Amino acid sequence: GLLLDLAGKTMAALGEHKSTTVLLIDGFQALVPANDTRLTSWLPERCKGHLRIIFTTDERGVDSLTAHFNNATLRQETIKPLPVDVRRAVVKELFATYNKKLDPEQMNSLMENPGSANMTWIAIACEELRQFGVFEAVTAHIKEIKPTMDGQLRQIVSRLYAEDASGATKNALTLVALAITGMSEFELQEILGTVANPGANRVNTRMPAAVWIPLFARVRFLLGGLGSGLLRPRSGVIRDVVLDIASGGITSALKPYHVKLANYFEFVGKPRRLAEFPEQLRLAGENGRLLAFVRSHDFAGIRYHERTRIITALRCKTVLNSVDKPKPERLCMTCAMKTTFGPLQNKSVCCMCGGVLHTLAAAGPGQTVTPHAAERLATRCRSHNMNAHNPSVTTMECYLCRGLVDGRVAFAAVACVACTAVTRGGCCHLA
Repeated sequence: GLLLDLAGKTMAALGEHKSTTVLLIDGFQALVPANDTRLTSWLPERCKGHLRIIFTTDERGVDSLTAHFNNATLRQETIKPLPVDVRRAVVKELFATYNKKLDPEQMNSLMENPGSANMTWIAIACEELRQFGVFEAVTAHIKEIKPTMDGQLRQIVSRLYAEDASGATKNALTLVALAITGMSEFELQEILGTVANPGANRVNTRMPAAVWIPLFARVRFLLGGLGSGLLRPRSGVIRDVVLDIASGGITSALKPYHVKLANYFEFVGKPRRLAEFPEQLRLAGENGRLLAFVRSHDFAGIRYHERTRIITALRCKTVLNSVDKPKPERLCMTCAMKTTFGPLQNKSVCCMCGGVLHTLAAAGPGQTVTPHAAERLATRCRSHNMNAHNPSVTTMECYLCRGLVDGRVAFAAVACVACTAVTRGGCCHLA
């Protein structure tokens, strides 16, 4: 929400500039799902002043743009396919870079493919043909190339996997596709070496250069970010194809890869660990390890929306109805005085995420606590704390350590504003 508001204010500010500003938004349909109203909420309804916006999109984005601008200032131009002579020149130039060329029959066959109207298709096809290992079969292989990007990439990825019996190529592409922020060449070489040595618990083994160099040469044309530090699939289509082949259409099949990424990033430098480790644990469904991360000083180092997403994934989904009036959760004296989440004592922070509370922390054991208007005392459902639902029982479990305490004299466990919004009257139990 904050980013969308900022984008909207930026659009308005650009329109007030004295000089003309042209904003190019490429691949508009890929920003968010087409049925999401946020797709155009940050755009001005009309380009005011000296602001001009150019969008590139396929048919999936046309309806959203037309509806948003109401055809008032929207001018549509359909880009026609490149002339055949231009395509031929592009192919010749691409092959000349490696001192290679296609014979007339091969060139004609490539130009007759409907996919050659797409420059990205041509670039990938040329790289595939350059690497294709059987010279005598190149002509036949050109005729077999699928005309769609999805079909072409499935052919290429499937061939790469079939030619590598070790499975390293599949591991490399899948791991890069699943990395949230991408992976450096060094990280990918290390994690592939660790995967090849299951006994290695930490980052201590790199894939040998003799194996790594030819492997990376085979897959690099499918990857973007070369030289910039972090590798990613060159396009969303490549990422989708790689993950679809790896999962076979079953999302749970990707769990081992998420676990491998989590195991690797658990022991790297803090910036990279915070960027990858918690999210890989969440995607892998490793709730026990993720809860341990939440209850550490590192949790405060990740961004707000990521913390909210993790708490949402971990919390119990039971909603407490009006009949349920459980006793508030408690913290034992030991846990109340600890600094589990950061520099502040647990009695002064949210029991779920460690966020700072508005509720006064001075309330000691046994004292009545009146939470801030936007916060609430933490409560749990019957499945996670039966004693809290029995008025005659005074013994409670400590929310953090689960040790038994006298509920009448223990510290109150309070949920912060963010976690109160996440639970919305539901059970506050995590994992």
